[in-house]
Amino acid sequence: DVAAYNEEIRNRLQRVGLDGQADSFLVGVPDVKNILAARRESILGEIRNFETGGQGSTVPSLSELDRQTTAIKGRLQLSETKRKAFEKYQTERQALVGAIHALREEIAEIQGSVKESLAANVKERLERYLDIFDVLQEERRTLEDLYDPLREVLQSGGDVGRKLTFWSKINAELNAHTQRCLTELLDRTRRGRYREENALGLAVGELWRRIEESEFQREAIRTAVSEFYESFLSDADGSEVRVADQLRVRKAERDFDDWFFSTDLYSVSYSIKFDNKDLLLLSPGQKGIVLLLLYLEIEQEDRRPLIIDQPEENLDNVSIYDNLVEYFRKCKKNRQIIMITHNPNLVVNADAEQVIVADFDGARTPKIAYHSGALENTVLPDGSRGIREHVCRILEGGAEAFRRREKKYWLPPA
Repeated sequence: DVAAYNEEIRNRLQRVGLDGQADSFLVGVPDVKNILAARRESILGEIRNFETGGQGSTVPSLSELDRQTTAIKGRLQLSETKRKAFEKYQTERQALVGAIHALREEIAEIQGSVKESLAANVKERLERYLDIFDVLQEERRTLEDLYDPLREVLQSGGDVGRKLTFWSKINAELNAHTQRCLTELLDRTRRGRYREENALGLAVGELWRRIEESEFQREAIRTAVSEFYESFLSDADGSEVRVADQLRVRKAERDFDDWFFSTDLYSVSYSIKFDNKDLLLLSPGQKGIVLLLLYLEIEQEDRRPLIIDQPEENLDNVSIYDNLVEYFRKCKKNRQIIMITHNPNLVVNADAEQVIVADFDGARTPKIAYHSGALENTVLPDGSRGIREHVCRILEGGAEAFRRREKKYWLPPA
């Protein structure tokens, strides 16, 4: 500004002719450059102190302020995350409080009317389980009624017919029932009374024994079943234990109840006894006798001829004589019986009316020759063998063999 002022003064002095006297009119200015430079340097030094934090400075540097600012921003961000998490927690907590309140009301309702209903349902379940035994007994009676006509026929027959009897029985698959519980439900490493190897099997067997001995009386079965169920509610030392505490992983008390009250193990079986022996225990030959006797008894009104092929197979002579001979002698009065046999009891003692002997000639040109007649037919007029000789030869091994056996037996007179 001073320089511009002096220049204007010079111009004006020149116009009036006083430019030679300019020094008298010009304004002098001291040398301020060094002063300004020193001040500038001082200010720059202070700026550097602010930026880097010079030694002895009591004011934090900009870099320190930046670091503090960044840390504050981080803490603010962390606080914001926590705030949002807290708000979410509060929301979820409020929802849980509401759910807990609703559950408490539901529990109170269950402990009230629903608890009473549950007790009634448990009692009703036991009654429906007991009904199965009534059904089984009814099924057994139905089977017995079904066989009554045949039973009456057999009882009205001879001594052999009365040897045939029919029986029915209620069965229980105890072993399969027990194994199902042990392999699928019970965890024997946990609590419970049935952790020993055979404990449950013995208990199930005892339950069935009590049921059978009571002759399936409803009250006796109710007591036995209830006591068996209660045995699962106490440990070996007598302390109380829940059923759920004895089960395998992912098995619930409902699975246990489905097993306990299962009716699949019960069934009604029926069979025939011959001379007080179950049909299943008879030999194949004895089974054949039973079936033949049943057929002959059932078909008493049938008059058609009956062809029987070797009824003596797998039978001893005592069984043949005691059981079959009587029946054939009785049945031949009502129908013609044609029998193929190698047993002399069935031919001789059953009084065959007509005997046909088949002789097989296995020569180069095989052929079969037939001879027929009554047992009374003996040596023919031409000296050839009659029916009696043929029968003795084939069935007894010949007259000489028959006489030798007679001497061996040496039986006293009847």
